[in-house]
Amino acid sequence: MKESAPQRVPVRRRAVEQRITRALRKENKFAALRKSKSAAVRSLGEYFVIDESTNGILASRFDLEEYARKLKAIAGWEYLEIEKGE
Repeated sequence: MKESAPQRVPVRRRAVEQRITRALRKENKFAALRKSKSAAVRSLGEYFVIDESTNGILASRFDLEEYARKLKAIAGWEYLEIEKGE
């Protein structure tokens, strides 16, 4: 009998963002995930993480799915779903 490949489960972008935010709070970093919109912060990338207690930048210019995996916010069988228009 052939073993089938494990089924991969899509996770929406917003869900991944929320999982990252919760994971950061668990680490007591007082950090938040911010999606940059203004021209002044575009050099930081689409997403960046700040430490709200010091206003210091903890991470920037990262791939959302890779960062979520680093924080264990998404499991190995999950993947970031690319929605239409992205």
